Amino acid sequence: MEVPEAPATLGPEHESGGWFYCYQRSPGGALLAAIDVWASGTAASATEVARHLAVNVTRRALGSDELPPGLSLAGYQYMTYTPGEAVVEVVFDVYDKGDVEVTTPMVWVPGLGDWRLDVPPSGSINSSVIDPSLAGYVPWRVP
Repeated sequence: MEVPEAPATLGPEHESGGWFYCYQRSPGGALLAAIDVWASGTAASATEVARHLAVNVTRRALGSDELPPGLSLAGYQYMTYTPGEAVVEVVFDVYDKGDVEVTTPMVWVPGLGDWRLDVPPSGSINSSVIDPSLAGYVPWRVP
């Protein structure tokens, strides 16, 4: 899956072993980091993604190691943003399901100077199929 980048402004500034780091502490940086979490899941196991790009991960949270094939970015909307936390709804066009919204909680980790997926205590990330019109979302489809 192609991932948007803006290294000079929003990030990522660094790559190591296929993992991207150092997103800007801003709404746009949180958005790109959130998209990268899900895009990384198309190329690596859930365990590896969690180890590199998430915090508060439990065994229960790891679930399946597979994301559906044919995933592409369709849109997004910010639910909340502060300099320390962001919740972004990222919409993907999933080959066999249509547009699927994934609520993506992100947290700024000061010691790392970067955004990480903040896995809820339940271990579940909310997702749902949505109207393909993307009403209320900023569309982001490649023509």
